Amino acid sequence: MALRKKKTRAELRREDRAHSPDERAHGDLVRNKDGHVHLIWLWLIGFLVYFGWNWGVEAVFSATLGQLHMHAMNLGYGDILQAPLWATVVLHGYDPLMSVVESLGTAVIFLVLAKLLHNKGDHEGFELPGLGKWLAVGLVAALAGVALCLLTDSLRLAAPLSEPKFSLSTLIAAPVCFLSTLAGEVFMMDYLYESARAHLKRLPSMVLLLAVEFIAEGGWHLSWIGMANVALQVLLCCMLHDRYGLAAPTGLFTGWSFVHTALFVNLSAGAADGVWSVFHVSEAWLTGGSHGLFNGVYMTFFLLAVLLGVHFLHKYRAPGTEAA
Repeated sequence: MALRKKKTRAELRREDRAHSPDERAHGDLVRNKDGHVHLIWLWLIGFLVYFGWNWGVEAVFSATLGQLHMHAMNLGYGDILQAPLWATVVLHGYDPLMSVVESLGTAVIFLVLAKLLHNKGDHEGFELPGLGKWLAVGLVAALAGVALCLLTDSLRLAAPLSEPKFSLSTLIAAPVCFLSTLAGEVFMMDYLYESARAHLKRLPSMVLLLAVEFIAEGGWHLSWIGMANVALQVLLCCMLHDRYGLAAPTGLFTGWSFVHTALFVNLSAGAADGVWSVFHVSEAWLTGGSHGLFNGVYMTFFLLAVLLGVHFLHKYRAPGTEAA
């Protein structure tokens, strides 16, 4: 006859709470009556960890490489032809390296927290074919949008297409775009959104995410077009996440971001040169002008087109082919 394993004190306390009528009916300060950690604590933990990690990384970089970076900037901008190799590397690599460390740490931390705190996380279905498909969609949509703006003379090239400018920044842009997008989607969708969905229905969960975008991410200072675009982006991310998993919004917005931060960069928005540089002509309402793409109707067209495409794809696809 097998010996019964002696229960730990923690297991005995959980059993006592489970058999207590008051605990089952009302929960406690930490957990609700269903045994879930209260949403306010989950979000509070999430924001403290998110901002704490990013501020910590920035503080470490500033304390260790900050002065070296400032010296490299002075050398690089003062006389780039005579700047040593280390100055060029630090000048181009400081911000991307800091972004990679922040993003990679954020993604790993919240993938783990999403699994531990509410046993949920679409990273289990994060497959490369799905990521590649949505990355292609993002690239094609962004390139089509740039072509439309160029053809309608809303954007103009600063130099001919036959004169691309490749640099170290171009090579660094791809992993930086992917990791920064992945970190944002893991934090917003896999952690905040899924935490809310464990307690609330879909619409209230989306409204909470929208509040985060407006309050914590600064969406409140945008124009009315920009605020509408933020709402559309939240709706699109939630729809993609619910139907296709984490890979869909990550791939889509990685492709979009790479086109506009590395390939066709809008100089009117104060960004550095890309492979090809563009500037807006007069339709700032269409391109966002100096305030960036999110303040323009072009971004509205992009988001609406993808939303409609996702809706009809989901509606007419064969049963049983949805992502887990």
